[in-house]
Amino acid sequence: MCFAFDGEGTLLHNLTYNENTPARFMDTFAFRMAITSLFFVPIFVMVVCYTHILFVVKKQQNRWNDISRMGSIRTKGRGSHKICREKKQLESNVRALYTTLLILGSCFIGWTPALLFYTLACSKGCYLQGEALVDLNCNHRTTVLILRLTDNMLVILKMLANPIIYSIRMREIKDGTHRMSMALLGVFCPSRRDDMISSGYYYRSRNQNSTGGTIQLRLTSFKSANRNGSHIALGKDCENAFL
Repeated sequence: MCFAFDGEGTLLHNLTYNENTPARFMDTFAFRMAITSLFFVPIFVMVVCYTHILFVVKKQQNRWNDISRMGSIRTKGRGSHKICREKKQLESNVRALYTTLLILGSCFIGWTPALLFYTLACSKGCYLQGEALVDLNCNHRTTVLILRLTDNMLVILKMLANPIIYSIRMREIKDGTHRMSMALLGVFCPSRRDDMISSGYYYRSRNQNSTGGTIQLRLTSFKSANRNGSHIALGKDCENAFL
């Protein structure tokens, strides 16, 4: 792309003679729009495609919900296991789509200000050019500094957001986030932390993230045993196990 815009042969001259002559085509609006389009066009296409996929998957998910409400004719044997497996895979696909859209949204928010400033301000053909650009750089240095600091910070925050978006749904991350928040409350607001511990909020959150499936399985087994007429001794040890 650079060689296509370099009508004067500056890049080839620099490579041949190992010089550093400024390439004036890089300060033109056409070149900067071409560079910016490499970002905006793929992002736009990806957002359209993944949004369409999301609508299709959500439509399929609604069909599964309708089948669950009406009752499927294949409720026993391998068919039911296959249906459950396909339903879980569909839910996993929905979560993956939401994660992808979050990543695309963070790209747009993080990179758009820097690219807009890069495209709007140049020496030839841009919205801010010539004397207007010189006046902005000389007489409004604080404003330019704030704008450049903001767009660079957004780029850095975008890179920091990627691992957070990918891992925020993991149970271990959720549990660690709760423990970190409780530790911070213990440092800055001990009374509120004590209130949350006494109310059981922290332990309920941990149970929901880690042991909810185990508790549900135990209760289901307990109900099945009662239907079959089994005699279960609800002694002290058994009560402690279920609690």
